[in-house]
Amino acid sequence: MLEKLYAYRFTFLLVSLILVLLAPAFAGLSPHLVWFENVLQLLVLLASLNVIRKMKKWVIVLVVLAFLGTASDFLSEMRTITDQAKLISLGLVTVFASIITFELFLQVSRGKVITAEILVGAVSGYLMMAFIGSLIYLFLYLVVPDAFQGLSQGVAVTTDLTYFSFITQLTIGYGDIVPIHATTRTVTVLQGLIGHFYSLIVIAVLISKYLHQNASDPA
Repeated sequence: MLEKLYAYRFTFLLVSLILVLLAPAFAGLSPHLVWFENVLQLLVLLASLNVIRKMKKWVIVLVVLAFLGTASDFLSEMRTITDQAKLISLGLVTVFASIITFELFLQVSRGKVITAEILVGAVSGYLMMAFIGSLIYLFLYLVVPDAFQGLSQGVAVTTDLTYFSFITQLTIGYGDIVPIHATTRTVTVLQGLIGHFYSLIVIAVLISKYLHQNASDPA
């Protein structure tokens, strides 16, 4: 069972990431569904740990990082920790997500045969980068509250910044949320460039190899 979960680790991660991305829409239907977001975040955590399950030297470190980060995040929602602790929580979660994404890219790049699962891994990496972007934007927002224009108030800020991160990485940019601080503008430009070249080069090359590989396969 565990080996099968590992074999489809990228699919598991992609599905959990998509569900988290869609969660605000469901939570908005009823206040009783807010807990659903926390359940899905836990699902992403488990899917992420499944990706690095065979990295025995890193697993314990990452589990501790994830626990500290998610515990601090939960306490921040309960309003029992300070803003400084929130920054530490965001930092831990960002480091955790970055290590997971880096390992994901390594596993995708080491694939000798381009399978559908490898392509799913590449797409998962793209989504992970967008979520990491949202964590960085939230960190900057806590440090410089007026770094953005057009944000909602209260807990909706997290949803707004996740939305902003995705439309920035997708190079859509509707203009409803605007970075007005020098640092956030710089990060926005960098994310747009990374997202553009990733989709243009990495995913395109992998899909091209996958199609060529299948076309040349006599079976």
